[in-house]
This record gives sequence, structure tokens and C-alpha cells, in this order.
Amino acid sequence: MENNSDPIFFYNQNKDPDPDQRTHFFVTQAQTLLVAILVTGLMQLSNYLAIYLIICCPIYFLLVVIQYYVFWKPKTDLTNAFNCYNCFMFFICCPIFFTVFFLVFHPAASIEFQKVDNCQMVGQLKNWIERNEKYSILYINFEYQGQQYLGQACASDQFQGHTFKPIYPYRFYGKYDSIRCGEDIKDNDTRLLLQDESNNISINQTHRFLAVGGGGGGGGGGGGGGGGGHGGRFGGGSSGGNNCRTDYLWSQVKIASWLCLPNKFDISDYTEPQSCYVNFFRGEKAIENGIGRAPMKDQKNFPLISYKEHAYYPTTDIICFIIFTYYNWILSFNLIFQYTSNAILKKFRIFKVKINNNLQNSISKVESNNQDQIDQLNNLPNKFDNNQNQNKIAQQNKRQVKMMELIKETQELQTKIIDIQLKYFNNQDDIQMSGGIDFVQNKKTKTPA
Repeated sequence: MENNSDPIFFYNQNKDPDPDQRTHFFVTQAQTLLVAILVTGLMQLSNYLAIYLIICCPIYFLLVVIQYYVFWKPKTDLTNAFNCYNCFMFFICCPIFFTVFFLVFHPAASIEFQKVDNCQMVGQLKNWIERNEKYSILYINFEYQGQQYLGQACASDQFQGHTFKPIYPYRFYGKYDSIRCGEDIKDNDTRLLLQDESNNISINQTHRFLAVGGGGGGGGGGGGGGGGGHGGRFGGGSSGGNNCRTDYLWSQVKIASWLCLPNKFDISDYTEPQSCYVNFFRGEKAIENGIGRAPMKDQKNFPLISYKEHAYYPTTDIICFIIFTYYNWILSFNLIFQYTSNAILKKFRIFKVKINNNLQNSISKVESNNQDQIDQLNNLPNKFDNNQNQNKIAQQNKRQVKMMELIKETQELQTKIIDIQLKYFNNQDDIQMSGGIDFVQNKKTKTPA
């Protein structure tokens, strides 16, 4: 008979004869926790941002407690609601988490940098990309393994940009990649922009002269490509309000803005030699271009320079993203583990019954053996008395035998005595008779003398 005071969550449906809501809950969560540990451990192999999956784990346990009080603790059967909730979380949170994590956060966070010395800025090219981002290419001289290289860094006003900016700050754009159109630029604004751009290039030309060897050539090549960027802005593209798209044409690669310096920085701070970080972007060709001091603006493979070891990332966005997608996706595995927990608990109960039966049998055997020993101990005095009686009877029999033997010996002695007496008396009679005869004879013989 079911106890009405106990929750009936999952037990009516699964016909569980022994409702144990708390044990069921903990067994289910233990299996889910194993999945969380496994998946989180594998995610650590992706990039350093995966450490937030561990840092935010207290929120995971808070969600577990909330689910317990919402779905498990009530006295009513909430199986259907629980299953619908978990199905929704599994099919919604799973694709959202992996898509956003690997398409948004992973590209910049997965780049591994090496620390190098004597990093010195020798050139700068600026562009206002679709009036959405003020972006600069920075030419950096650096020393790697005793050899001089030319690399490319960047500066941007979106170096800490929000994830959903028109030009995504987390993404590397290649030439001809589609980007969102900016606001319409009037002729007057365009002229001023070009004038400002040419001034920037001429200003930075002074810094290019500081480059050693082929540094100036690299800067010049970059400058020559500056005008082409504007031609790309006004050439292709399709209008249509917010849906307007156009091709990115200003450089072969636009570095993800989260790896850039702030757009407003003091140039003098970076013209002095200092340490920085390098990643040879897209393989061995980047090393060749760095040694050959090729124009970085026109290269797909180049030494990527950063002045920080890791890319910027919006901490609040990552934490909220993990809480509302990753942990809910992990907890959706309760949809499966609630039923495996039933099977585990039933197996455990069967095993427990077998153990109890074995214990009862063992106890019964021990009690039976103890009772036998007690009975044996209780019977010891009787056996001792019987042994004593038997010993007494044996001793009495021995005494009787000895008495019979003594009587027999006595009778034999008496018989011998009688025989001796008879012989003695017979001898006396003979002696008396012979003595009388001698007397007469002796008397007769004495007379003649």
C-alpha cells in the first residue's frame, strides 16, 4: 500500500513498489554529474574560455536544487512536465551552446601566441569600415629566434565590442567576405574621410622610415592599397535598409577586433622596443612572409601580433551564455537518467534482498550452531554423571571379582590347611604306635644288664 505522505514522482508510471523520492533524485543527479564532468573535461581541450564551465559550476548545483523543489518535491506526479522541459532544453540549448561557443568565442580564443621581444611599431593604415568600425592595420617589427620579422597587428574602436555588432568583433574576415552595409555617406563626408585617411598615411609614413631594412617597403605596399579599400566600399553591395550587404575589400584579412589595441592609443608607447605575442597565422607561409617583409595588408598568411596573451572576451556574455545554455543542456540528460535510476534502484533492492536473505541464513546457521553448542554444554553434566556411574559399577565389579578371587584363595588355603592337619594327625598316630613298641623293646634289653 502506497504511503500518501511520500511523493509519487515517477513511481506510478514505472510501477515502483518502493517509492524513495530522495534516493531516486540523488541517483539521477549522480549520473548527470558524471556526464557534466566528462563533457566539461573534453571542452577544456578546445580553448582557455572553457575554464568558465568549471568556474560557474556553483550555478549548476543551484539549478539542480531549483529543479528538485519545482519538479521532484511536490506530491503530485510531474513526470510529463519534467519530460517536456528537458526535451525543450536538450533540443534548444545544445545547438545554441555549441554553435555560439565554437563560432563566436572559439576563433579568437583558440589562437595560441608565443612571447617575442623587440616589438616596435613602424607603420599604421586606417580605415572606417562601412562607418561601422574604425580599424587600423599596424606594421610591427619583432625579433624571433634571433631573426627580424615584420608582422601585422590591429587597432579598433570595437576592441571590446559587443557580440552582435554589425561587423562581428570575434570573426576574421577575408577579402570578399560579406559584411553589413553602413550608413549612407554624403559626398562631403566621403571627401573628408579620404582627406583624413591620406593625412593618417602621411603621418605614419614618418614612422615607416624608422623600420630597418625592408620595413619601409612593407609600409609603402600597405599604403598603396589604402585607396582600393574605399573603391570597394562604393563599388559592390546591395541596398535594402538593414539587410544591405557588401563585400569586404580593404585587406586580404581583417583581424578579429577582440585581438586589437584600442583605436585611440599613444603611438609613442609602441614605437619603443617591448615584448609582444606572435602567432604565425595560417602556417609556414606566414613565417616566409614575415622574414621576407611582404606587405601585410595584401597577405593571407602573416605573423599576427598581439600585445596581450589572450583575446578579449565579454565576461558577462560568457557567464550568462553558460548558465542559460550549457548547464540546462547538461541537466536535460535527466530525461534519460530518471528511468535508468529506476532500473538501478530495482537492481539494488533485489541485491539488498539477496544480501538480507544471506545474512538471515547465516544468522540462522550461527544461532543453530550456538544452540547445538549450548545443548552440548547442558548435556555435559549428565554425561559426566553417567561416566561416574559407569566408573563406580566398573569399580564394584572389580571389587567383586577381587572378593571372589580372595574367597577362592581362602577356600584353597583352608583346603590345604585341612589336608596338612589330616596328614599331621595321621603322622601322630603312627608315632605313638611306634613309640610304644620301642619302649617295650628297650625295657627288655635293659634287664639283662
